[in-house]
Amino acid sequence: DKVLDPTQLTTLPPPIVLSQDEVQIIKDMHKYSIYSRAMEATVEDMLVTGLNFIDEAFKLHGKVNNLQQKLSSTIGIIDKELKLWSSCIVDLRLMGQTDENILLASKVFDDAKDNLSKSW
Repeated sequence: DKVLDPTQLTTLPPPIVLSQDEVQIIKDMHKYSIYSRAMEATVEDMLVTGLNFIDEAFKLHGKVNNLQQKLSSTIGIIDKELKLWSSCIVDLRLMGQTDENILLASKVFDDAKDNLSKSW
C-alpha cells in the first residue's frame, strides 16, 4: 500500500556547477558578439583581425557546444522529473486517494516547479 510522502516524490538534479573555464566561455561569447558587431575597420585591419577572430571563434565554438551539452543534459533530468510528478498525481487519483492528498501532492509539485524555474 503506497502512502503519500511528499519528501519521497522527487529527487532534484544536482545544481549545475560551472568551472572557471566555462564561466570564461560565457564571457567570451558575449565579448565576441559585441566585438563582431563593432568591427568596422579598414579592409587590411579586418583581414588580420578577422582571421584571428575566426580562429578564436572556432575554438570557442567547440567549447560552447560542450557547455550546451552539459546544460541540456541537466534540463533533460528536470524534464523527466516534471513528467514523473505529473504521473504521480494521476496515480493518486487512480488509487482513489482523497482529494486532500491529491491537493497536497499538487502543491508539492508546484513548489518544486517554482523552485526549479527560480534556479534557472
